[in-house]
Amino acid sequence: MKELFSDPTSGDAMYREISEASVRPLTEEDTDIIDDVLEHSKTFYPEQYNALMKAYAKSSANQSYYHFLMARRVINCCIGIEKHQPILSTGRRRYEPISCPMKSECKYFKIICQPKFSCELSDRELEVMKLYVRNTPTETIAEQLYLSIHTVRNHRRNVLQKLNLHSMIEFLNFAHENKLFE
Repeated sequence: MKELFSDPTSGDAMYREISEASVRPLTEEDTDIIDDVLEHSKTFYPEQYNALMKAYAKSSANQSYYHFLMARRVINCCIGIEKHQPILSTGRRRYEPISCPMKSECKYFKIICQPKFSCELSDRELEVMKLYVRNTPTETIAEQLYLSIHTVRNHRRNVLQKLNLHSMIEFLNFAHENKLFE
């Protein structure tokens, strides 16, 4: 597992293996980290990903450098220096508001930094999961939404699969971290 953060002195995107003490700057050669950061952005923050592609379009001829610039921006604008954010086996991480001296003049404020979470869950799936987050039993959810218990369980299973989560505890953490129902 790796931790990602921004160096407060240089502004470089940095990482380290959790089991190691040494810290390394992110480079174009760190394709596993870059790919993970960009896949996370593309999947859960599509508006952020599209803005990154637009912001760095002039560098798109050199794909490795283009992807590096995009990933570095995500790390610097969303993870920052205060929080060393681990990349979990589920690929999830929490983005925090980062203190940035450029935010008043940045045209991507609240698009690249503090992005809106988005995923491909149906309205009904979200409705079912919102009730689960409120600790509503399956039987009560089925009754309230005029669904069968089997359908409620299918919605729960589908949501976990779509989000690559393995349990309701992971979903509850995910919902809290992404402020899904706040």
